[in-house]
Amino acid sequence: MLRKRRRQQAQKAALPLFVLAGILILFAAAIFLAWGDANLREVSVAQTEAPSEVGLKVDSKAADKSKPEEVRVSFVVDGDTFVLEDGRKVRLIGIDTPEYGQDYFQEAKQKTFDLVFGKKVLLEKDTSEYDTYGRILRYVYVDGVFVNLELVKGGYARALTIPPDVKYADLFTSAEYGARLGKRGIWKDK
Repeated sequence: MLRKRRRQQAQKAALPLFVLAGILILFAAAIFLAWGDANLREVSVAQTEAPSEVGLKVDSKAADKSKPEEVRVSFVVDGDTFVLEDGRKVRLIGIDTPEYGQDYFQEAKQKTFDLVFGKKVLLEKDTSEYDTYGRILRYVYVDGVFVNLELVKGGYARALTIPPDVKYADLFTSAEYGARLGKRGIWKDK
């Protein structure tokens, strides 16, 4: 009986210690998450800054990415990627076309080829400069046609929103909905 009573008293005394330990763990986790979030924000800002802002020397024309840039397309890689005459690779923002080996890959690549190959295109930047593969991220216009949107409307691409590049996300989502309803392109058999 005495042992049972002592065990109960020990358990009552241990309860505040468990509560205190739990509070300390939550506090430590909150500090860790806040610190990690601050570091992620620093990385995101550094990735989207112009090269001259992070210590690289560039000419003033190349550094001003807020203005649309006009450049000729020399090669089409696939439906959402092409190469400019100066060698830079461009990835169309906000959309995703089928990859090599997937259904409708060739049709999407051909549509992009028809729209941009050999033509001067106007490149519009959103927030991010590059993707993880080093391609510049842009919205593209040619002869008054919004290429990114045209590919989604025709069913050659699906909307793909990757923050912080969300300027036309609603437009692309609506266009995809229309392509799905119309059973165009990649949505033909779905």
